Amino acid sequence: MSDEQEYKTQLGKAIRNKRTELGATIEKVAGIADIHTRTLQRIEHGETSPQVTTLVKIAIALDLSSTAELLKDADKTVYPLFKKAYEEE
Repeated sequence: MSDEQEYKTQLGKAIRNKRTELGATIEKVAGIADIHTRTLQRIEHGETSPQVTTLVKIAIALDLSSTAELLKDADKTVYPLFKKAYEEE
């Protein structure tokens, strides 16, 4: 699995875990975030990564104070990706 795919998978898992922890449905979170249900499904399954604005909307819908709370669970994957990107510059 590529680094990018691992990031998508871990981020999606973090979002799904938080949503289920809250007892919220995909439809409810997508509605609050004003995104399509299918978009949230694809993000949760690691099929796509959200744009920053979409990630912020999801964080707000999940009643999180920042997107960092979502990213902390995916941090083991995210940090190496950013480090690699900076090294290539």
